[in-house]
Amino acid sequence: MSRRERSEEGRVDEIEEIYKYKRELLKKLSPSKNDAEGSRVWEALPASERQRIAKEYYDYCLKELEKVDEKLKQLEGESHE
Repeated sequence: MSRRERSEEGRVDEIEEIYKYKRELLKKLSPSKNDAEGSRVWEALPASERQRIAKEYYDYCLKELEKVDEKLKQLEGESHE
């Protein structure tokens, strides 16, 4: 396998990992209520605290998604050169 092929294969692996991370982030933006213990803890918090935490977490996930999309754009652009 040539050096270029190994480099291309590494880039493809990196792109796949980034897409996996992106899917995980998207799941976190729409969490399910499957975790009963976590749900009880969450419900015990005052509504104002839940709202603050949810907003911060949502903003964090959106920023991470922007970073992921930028990295994917960069990597996919390199692979088409």
